[in-house]
Amino acid sequence: MLQVWNSKCSTLGVDRTVRKKADMLQLVKVFSFPVLLFASLFTGYVGQYELALTLVVCLVAAVLAIRALRLAQYAWAAELAAIGIVFSPIFLLSKIFLLMGLAFIVACLGLWTALRAQSAPVWEAETE
Repeated sequence: MLQVWNSKCSTLGVDRTVRKKADMLQLVKVFSFPVLLFASLFTGYVGQYELALTLVVCLVAAVLAIRALRLAQYAWAAELAAIGIVFSPIFLLSKIFLLMGLAFIVACLGLWTALRAQSAPVWEAETE
């Protein structure tokens, strides 16, 4: 697989730094989700630093969500936003309403893109 990618990139004239950057972004994308979830598991055990660790998890999730939005990877952005909301230091009721709002926005965007992609029917006039 890697040899095929290398041969395609060399024939297309893709620079090695672009390939390395794409590989690094793929690694960050793959490892960010499990690392955030793993770090959030230990927020109850850190004593007086619980608020700081929770804020770090939320901040990293927000930064990665903004980056995913800029790269038009909306599913990753929604997942990271959900992580940021779930592990934020706000009250449970507020978290529930924020997650419901996020689900509503995602559903509306999905419907909007689905309806926008449909073409209008073409009516031809009958000629006699």
